[in-house]
Amino acid sequence: GNSFCTLLEMADVIDVNPNTSWLHQPALPYAYAVLLGAFWMLFHIFFDSAFSSTVLLQTHAYATFIFVHWIKGAPEGGLIQEQVAHMTFWEQIDDGYFGTPARRILILAPIVLYFVAVYTNGADMFALVMNTAATLLVLVPKHEGLFGVRLFGVNKLD
Repeated sequence: GNSFCTLLEMADVIDVNPNTSWLHQPALPYAYAVLLGAFWMLFHIFFDSAFSSTVLLQTHAYATFIFVHWIKGAPEGGLIQEQVAHMTFWEQIDDGYFGTPARRILILAPIVLYFVAVYTNGADMFALVMNTAATLLVLVPKHEGLFGVRLFGVNKLD
């Protein structure tokens, strides 16, 4: 079968957290790709392809790091807020199960942006270092072995 469709197949995990359950909308991966493409085209109005790819990757990396791996809790109050107050958005997805379609898409997006940026920047070593650092910033915290880990106590709740 089609490997992309396999990537997006719904998992057996039922996410009841209203903060993360929207990730299971069937159109979300496509909307995410269109949104990234639209931002790239917007940046391309002002910059060349290489710089546009780098700006998109950097913007995506820092924004997703803050919203996915730094901020904890849920925006709505009530019982769910109490249950997830110590958890980042990434830790809340699919009740902590790994390998789910929602997590795969959030892992795949920065990798694709990285390869596009590397390709469009060619031999630009500075861009390579900056893009590698930004990509690692969002991929390393997604590693299963770092689930719930706060390196050096940074971002730990008291």
